Amino acid sequence: MRNLQHLLGRYSFEDERDYDYILRPTLTDRKVRKWRRGPMTDQGTVPSCVGHGWYHLLTSTPVRQEPIAANVLYYVAQHFDEWDGEAYDGTSVRAGAKVLKFTKCIKSYGWAFNLATAIPHLLEKGPLVAGFDWYEGMFAPDQRNIIKTTGRIAGGHCVLIYGVNLRTGFFYIQNSWGKDWGYKGTARISFEDVEKLLKHGGECCTALEQSWLQNQPHGNNLQ
Repeated sequence: MRNLQHLLGRYSFEDERDYDYILRPTLTDRKVRKWRRGPMTDQGTVPSCVGHGWYHLLTSTPVRQEPIAANVLYYVAQHFDEWDGEAYDGTSVRAGAKVLKFTKCIKSYGWAFNLATAIPHLLEKGPLVAGFDWYEGMFAPDQRNIIKTTGRIAGGHCVLIYGVNLRTGFFYIQNSWGKDWGYKGTARISFEDVEKLLKHGGECCTALEQSWLQNQPHGNNLQ
């Protein structure tokens, strides 16, 4: 059995500058949306969840591309992040976004720190890379493939939120622990639990990709 503690590693590091680049809420009549996912990955015992989260976003619709390998993205991100050196586990979601912008894989990126911003984006624009605390109750999805913020905080983790259902009140996430985790590597998490995670230092970030950035009047105001 793998040591799950080694699969975590995201740091929580608030930066006030991120609030200047919050995604603008989008008007929508949709109730359900699942974006088509790319290949499932398994980070193994490397704390490279941020690299996998961004890899999953770039290989998902609405704009699919061949990105940097997940572990390579992770190690490069440690050069861009908020901490000196690389003698630590994990990196930040922000650093992964910086690498992709620097390498021109993405045009820019923006943030969602609450459900009012995250949900409309998921319904109309695309997936979100989420970084937040990971509780003991989130390691193993239940029989309904739901993870819950129960137990103690085990560390930080990064996943892709690729879908949302307003009728049931759940988000759909893609993890980086292989196809044997949850349902083929995916699970559901409630609006209430995600709201709790966002209020305690969690964040959602997304690539502003050329396919729809051209049609956004406020696109140039984002990082």
